[in-house]
Amino acid sequence: MKISSFGFTKNKEEAKLYSIKNGNVEALVTDFGATLVKLIYTLSDGKTIDTILGYDDVTGYEEGDKYFGATIGRNANRISNGSFVINDKEYKLYQNDMTNNLHSGPVGFDKMIWKVIEETESSISFLLERPDMDQGFPGKISVISKYSITADNGLVVTYKAVSDQDTIINMVNHSYFNLNGEGSGNVLGHSIRIASDYYTPVDEKLIPTGVESVKGTPFDLNEFSVIGDKIDPDNAQMNLAGGGFDHNYVIRHSITEPCAEVKGDRLKLSVYTDLPGIQFYAGNCIGSAIGKGGNEYSKQSGLCLETQFFPDSMNKAGVLPMFDSPVIKAGRVYFHETVYKLEEI
Repeated sequence: MKISSFGFTKNKEEAKLYSIKNGNVEALVTDFGATLVKLIYTLSDGKTIDTILGYDDVTGYEEGDKYFGATIGRNANRISNGSFVINDKEYKLYQNDMTNNLHSGPVGFDKMIWKVIEETESSISFLLERPDMDQGFPGKISVISKYSITADNGLVVTYKAVSDQDTIINMVNHSYFNLNGEGSGNVLGHSIRIASDYYTPVDEKLIPTGVESVKGTPFDLNEFSVIGDKIDPDNAQMNLAGGGFDHNYVIRHSITEPCAEVKGDRLKLSVYTDLPGIQFYAGNCIGSAIGKGGNEYSKQSGLCLETQFFPDSMNKAGVLPMFDSPVIKAGRVYFHETVYKLEEI
C-alpha cells in the first residue's frame, strides 16, 4: 500500500492519502473525512480514467462545501426544520440548508480526521469515535468506514456503527462520478438506468412529501436514458432541485442486482446496495470549483448515486408509506453495504 502526505488542516493536523488496488481499479482515500479522492480504472489499451471529482489536497476538502467523495454522517441528506424526536425528546440541529439540516451540519464526519485501523493492498478501514450530542445527535458513537476493491473491479463501501443511546445513523458516500473522467465536461451525455417504480417528490425546501409512481414522468429511468434528454425545464420538481435530478428513488431490487447503472463513453458503473433508497443527484448546484489538476468543475460536471434511508425519514417513518426509520437502538449494530462496480464497455 502506498501512503503519502495529503497536506495539513487548519489545526495543523496532517492528512494522509492511501492507495488500494485490485484488478483494474485503484482507489485513493484520505483519512480526512474517510474521503474517496480518486477512483481510477485502467482500460484494456492502458489508458486510465479517474472517475470521480475531487481536490488535490486536504485544503480543498476542508474548505469545500460540495462533499466530494465524502463519508457523510451521522445523517445524510435533509432533516426538516433541523429537528427530530426520539423517545419523546426533541433534538434540534444546525440549520444549514434553508430551515433544514443537511448532511448533519457544517462540521460532520466529512470534516474530521479518522483513524486507520486496518489496511491491506486492496482494503482500508477507518475508525471515528464521537461524543454524546456531537452535532446535536444523542449518543456516544463508534463508526467504522471500510473501502475494499474486489477482483471483479467493485469498490465495496461498508459502514458499521454502534451507539450507547438510541440515535439516528444514516451514512452515505457522496462521490460525484464522471465516467469519461473528472474534468472532462458535464455528464448530460451519460446514460442512466434506475430500477425503481417510485420516487419521493419534494416541497420547496426539498423535503419529501410522499411516494409517487415514476410512470409517465421524466423520473422513469427503468430503461437506459440519456440524462440530458430526461431533464425537463418545465418540470416543477426539477426546477425545485436546481434544474435537474436531485431526488430519492425507492429501490426495487436486493443487493444481488444493480439498483442503478450509468454508462459513459467507455465505462459502465453498476451500483448495488442493501439500503431502501438511492438519491440521484445530477450535480445541479456544483457551481464553480477548481478540482484536481486545476480542472474546472461546473454545473452537472458529475453525478451522485447516494444509497440511503429516505430524506427526512426520521420524521416521516410511520407517517408516510415506505419510509423506514433510521433510528438505531442503543447497543445495536448498524451495518450497511454499497458496491460501485466499474467495467469497460
